[in-house]
Amino acid sequence: MERPALSVFQAEQRCMVQLLELQRAEESFLKQKSRQQWLNGGDSNSRFFHSVVKTRQAKNTIKQLVTDSGEVLEDIEEIGREAVQF
Repeated sequence: MERPALSVFQAEQRCMVQLLELQRAEESFLKQKSRQQWLNGGDSNSRFFHSVVKTRQAKNTIKQLVTDSGEVLEDIEEIGREAVQF
């Protein structure tokens, strides 16, 4: 007779494998959807294009800088001066 704990463990393992497969499928779908959105509106002078550009700029902006002395700079001009001195 099979032990109950073993059968529960095996069922859990099967569920985990199935969950991973579904997560991969969802990720693939979202990548394809994103690619399609970019192909449809990415290169034109559209609201979508400008939204993507603004999001990318915000993501790439340095908002804080910690100097060698441990001082935290948050002002854009101070960050720029520190970067030039570095």
